[in-house]
Amino acid sequence: MVAYKTGLMRPADLKTVIEGSGLNRRTDDEHRLTGMIENADVLISAWDGQRPVAFVRVLTDYADVIYIADLAVVADYERQGIGRHLIGLVTEAVGADKNVVLVASPSAADYYTHLGFTRNDRGYVRPGKAE
Repeated sequence: MVAYKTGLMRPADLKTVIEGSGLNRRTDDEHRLTGMIENADVLISAWDGQRPVAFVRVLTDYADVIYIADLAVVADYERQGIGRHLIGLVTEAVGADKNVVLVASPSAADYYTHLGFTRNDRGYVRPGKAE
Protein backbone atom coordinates (compact mmCIF):
# COMPACT_ATOMS: atom_id res chain seq x y z
CA MET A 1 0.00 0.00 0.00
CA VAL A 2 1.47 3.34 -1.07
CA ALA A 3 1.16 6.30 1.32
CA TYR A 4 1.30 9.94 0.18
CA LYS A 5 3.05 12.71 2.11
CA THR A 6 3.41 16.44 1.62
CA GLY A 7 7.01 17.64 1.92
CA LEU A 8 9.22 15.48 4.13
CA MET A 9 11.74 14.35 1.53
CA ARG A 10 15.48 14.36 2.11
CA PRO A 11 17.98 14.85 -0.73
CA ALA A 12 18.81 11.13 -0.61
CA ASP A 13 15.09 10.28 -1.03
CA LEU A 14 14.79 12.59 -4.02
CA LYS A 15 17.92 11.07 -5.54
CA THR A 16 16.56 7.53 -5.06
CA VAL A 17 13.35 8.33 -6.94
CA ILE A 18 15.07 10.31 -9.70
CA GLU A 19 17.56 7.55 -10.38
CA GLY A 20 14.94 4.79 -10.09
CA SER A 21 12.60 6.54 -12.49
CA GLY A 22 15.08 7.47 -15.19
CA LEU A 23 14.22 11.16 -14.85
CA ASN A 24 17.00 13.23 -16.40
CA ARG A 25 18.16 15.35 -13.45
CA ARG A 26 21.58 15.83 -11.89
CA THR A 27 21.80 13.86 -8.67
CA ASP A 28 25.51 14.29 -7.91
CA ASP A 29 25.08 17.59 -6.04
CA GLU A 30 23.34 17.45 -2.65
CA HIS A 31 23.08 21.26 -2.54
CA ARG A 32 21.11 21.19 -5.82
CA LEU A 33 18.82 18.43 -4.52
CA THR A 34 18.25 20.38 -1.30
CA GLY A 35 17.32 23.46 -3.34
CA MET A 36 14.90 21.42 -5.43
CA ILE A 37 13.14 20.36 -2.22
CA GLU A 38 13.24 23.64 -0.31
CA ASN A 39 12.23 25.87 -3.22
CA ALA A 40 9.31 23.83 -4.51
CA ASP A 41 5.97 25.44 -3.74
CA VAL A 42 4.37 22.00 -3.48
CA LEU A 43 6.17 18.69 -3.01
CA ILE A 44 4.16 15.51 -2.59
CA SER A 45 5.78 12.10 -2.38
CA ALA A 46 4.62 8.50 -2.45
CA TRP A 47 6.11 5.89 -0.13
CA ASP A 48 6.02 2.12 0.14
CA GLY A 49 6.81 1.76 3.83
CA GLN A 50 10.13 3.58 4.29
CA ARG A 51 10.96 3.49 0.56
CA PRO A 52 10.29 6.63 -1.51
CA VAL A 53 8.75 5.54 -4.81
CA ALA A 54 7.47 8.73 -6.46
CA PHE A 55 7.19 12.49 -6.15
CA VAL A 56 5.73 15.52 -7.85
CA ARG A 57 7.45 18.88 -7.50
CA VAL A 58 5.50 22.05 -8.35
CA LEU A 59 6.15 25.76 -8.80
CA THR A 60 3.08 27.99 -8.75
CA ASP A 61 1.81 31.55 -8.32
CA TYR A 62 -1.31 30.17 -6.56
CA ALA A 63 -3.44 32.44 -8.76
CA ASP A 64 -3.37 31.22 -12.34
CA VAL A 65 -0.79 28.55 -13.12
CA ILE A 66 0.82 25.41 -11.75
CA TYR A 67 4.13 24.35 -13.30
CA ILE A 68 4.87 20.70 -12.70
CA ALA A 69 8.64 20.78 -12.56
CA ASP A 70 9.02 17.04 -12.00
CA LEU A 71 6.84 13.98 -11.82
CA ALA A 72 8.85 10.84 -11.19
CA VAL A 73 7.77 7.30 -10.39
CA VAL A 74 10.29 4.51 -9.75
CA ALA A 75 10.07 2.02 -12.63
CA ASP A 76 8.85 -0.86 -10.42
CA TYR A 77 5.84 1.26 -9.39
CA GLU A 78 4.75 2.56 -12.79
CA ARG A 79 1.28 1.76 -14.15
CA GLN A 80 -0.31 1.69 -10.70
CA GLY A 81 -1.97 5.12 -10.91
CA ILE A 82 0.59 6.80 -8.63
CA GLY A 83 1.44 9.60 -11.08
CA ARG A 84 -2.24 10.28 -11.74
CA HIS A 85 -2.91 10.37 -8.00
CA LEU A 86 0.00 12.76 -7.36
CA ILE A 87 -1.31 15.18 -10.00
CA GLY A 88 -4.76 14.95 -8.40
CA LEU A 89 -3.29 15.79 -5.00
CA VAL A 90 -1.53 18.82 -6.50
CA THR A 91 -4.80 19.99 -8.02
CA GLU A 92 -6.51 19.60 -4.63
CA ALA A 93 -3.72 21.50 -2.87
CA VAL A 94 -3.53 24.45 -5.27
CA GLY A 95 -6.98 24.51 -6.87
CA ALA A 96 -8.66 22.93 -9.87
CA ASP A 97 -9.19 26.34 -11.48
CA LYS A 98 -5.45 26.73 -12.22
CA ASN A 99 -3.83 26.00 -15.57
CA VAL A 100 -1.36 23.13 -15.30
CA VAL A 101 1.80 23.28 -17.42
CA LEU A 102 4.62 20.75 -17.75
CA VAL A 103 7.38 19.63 -20.06
CA ALA A 104 7.31 15.87 -20.53
CA SER A 105 10.42 13.77 -20.90
CA PRO A 106 10.52 12.01 -24.29
CA SER A 107 9.73 8.65 -22.72
CA ALA A 108 6.59 10.05 -21.02
CA ALA A 109 5.32 12.31 -23.80
CA ASP A 110 2.25 10.19 -24.54
CA TYR A 111 1.42 9.53 -20.89
CA TYR A 112 0.01 12.97 -20.15
CA THR A 113 -2.68 12.96 -22.85
CA HIS A 114 -4.35 10.17 -20.84
CA LEU A 115 -4.56 12.58 -17.91
CA GLY A 116 -6.34 15.32 -19.84
CA PHE A 117 -3.29 17.30 -20.98
CA THR A 118 -3.14 18.69 -24.51
CA ARG A 119 0.11 18.60 -26.44
CA ASN A 120 1.39 22.09 -27.20
CA ASP A 121 4.28 22.73 -29.57
CA ARG A 122 4.83 26.37 -28.53
CA GLY A 123 7.03 25.45 -25.58
CA TYR A 124 10.78 25.89 -25.44
CA VAL A 125 13.53 24.50 -23.22
CA ARG A 126 17.04 25.89 -22.74
CA PRO A 127 19.15 23.41 -20.74
CA GLY A 128 21.37 24.74 -17.98
CA LYS A 129 25.12 24.70 -18.52
CA ALA A 130 27.29 22.31 -16.56
CA GLU A 131 29.14 24.05 -13.74
